Amino acid sequence: MKRVLAAVAVAASVLLFAAPPAHAADPVISQGRPATASSSESAGTSAAQAVDGNPDTRWASAWTDPQWIQVDLGQTATISQVVLRWEGAYARSFQVQTSSNGTTWTDVYATTTGAGGTQT
Repeated sequence: MKRVLAAVAVAASVLLFAAPPAHAADPVISQGRPATASSSESAGTSAAQAVDGNPDTRWASAWTDPQWIQVDLGQTATISQVVLRWEGAYARSFQVQTSSNGTTWTDVYATTTGAGGTQT
């Protein structure tokens, strides 16, 4: 199983896209997949709401660092992009990581200058 972890500070929706066949749109492979997180601010902002396909819902963590969200894709996948849609509060520093076993993680992106909004 390939999993993706975005270590985010407060709140975000997470969309993962698979590499498409030639000339096809990237399918969203994270939507509806099992998601877990280090914490949730409330029942209304659980990890599952980051990948539910509804742009009006989101995951929100506790207000302490570090926090993370993990999406289990269920199988190995080639990821072409990750989209983070932040609310007003956002992480300035975060990493996107992948793992085939949920134990050993590889950074595929890291920043200390996150700008909020929608980051691809």
